[in-house]
Amino acid sequence: MSEPVSITIGALLDETTGKFPDRDAVVYPELGLRYTYAQFQELCNRVARGLIHIGIQKGENIAIWATNLPEWVTAQFASAKMGAVLVTVNTSYRVQELEYLLRQSESSTIILMDSFRGVSYLDMLYELCPELYTCQPGKLESPASASS
Repeated sequence: MSEPVSITIGALLDETTGKFPDRDAVVYPELGLRYTYAQFQELCNRVARGLIHIGIQKGENIAIWATNLPEWVTAQFASAKMGAVLVTVNTSYRVQELEYLLRQSESSTIILMDSFRGVSYLDMLYELCPELYTCQPGKLESPASASS
């Protein structure tokens, strides 16, 4: 039995892109979307730089509350490339479960889709943290965002 290979997700994408730059990496027929490895790597690098630009630090937790969308895969690879940890939020969660997960995971950021199956994730986030309506990006001060 061979020894396990240790490689980061970001390095794996880079390695695979080096070997197969023109092969399909992400295909999402419902949106007519198709990325080669080279295109997907560039997208992930741009998103990783964007996450860093908005102040997310290496080692921070980023929650993602979405279904199986291309943006989910991009967030996974981009967060890995910049050293953040992606925390998945169950798409069936409601406000109390979301609050518990965000507190327990100590997520500094949440990426979410608007809604799923008639349930507005954005409305639930605003219910949990109404201060989001008026705060400046990155400057949330809310009892809900304070540590328990």
